[in-house]
Amino acid sequence: MTAWFIIDVEGAEKVLRAFVTGFLLGRRDRGTVLYGSDCDIAEASLRERIRDLLAGGTHNALFAPRGLAGELRQALLEGGAGTALGVLAFAEVTRARSSFAVEAYAEDVAARVKTELLAELPPGVTLEGLVETEEREPDHRGTVLYAPVHGYTYRVHGTFTGPLPGVVEMARRARDLEFARVRPLDLETATVPDD
Repeated sequence: MTAWFIIDVEGAEKVLRAFVTGFLLGRRDRGTVLYGSDCDIAEASLRERIRDLLAGGTHNALFAPRGLAGELRQALLEGGAGTALGVLAFAEVTRARSSFAVEAYAEDVAARVKTELLAELPPGVTLEGLVETEEREPDHRGTVLYAPVHGYTYRVHGTFTGPLPGVVEMARRARDLEFARVRPLDLETATVPDD
């Protein structure tokens, strides 16, 4: 499993995206990068290294796999100053987590939740603390949302844990589902010493 790294970059996000796009176009193997503003990251998880990440300020998080992250960091250190970009920190993302909860009142919605969130997880991602319940009330029919008692109720909650790209994917899948509540990603990082 490839390790992922975070590069804390100071500067305008538009400039950073343009810089990274140009950098990737210049490589034969373009690779994949993720931007913190696209990942719904909990601010508290990066408090020690990145302030105001989600506030739209001048701090941006850039995520990339091991080899690409090192090359991007070096390119930003060498050419970023000319574009008003600067590297503030570089760390390995050791684990990502995202919790979700769903409460649904229709069996077809429950089936979709089971298929999208519980059936197939990306490589390395685990589902911790899974609690799943189904209740049927034979005296009540229908799926009226605001009814005091429903004929069918499905509840599930848990936490996806693992490599950053897989957890980002699962959080996206959960957000795409009706009735799902998803907490922002929580990241655990380890500082990488300067070379």
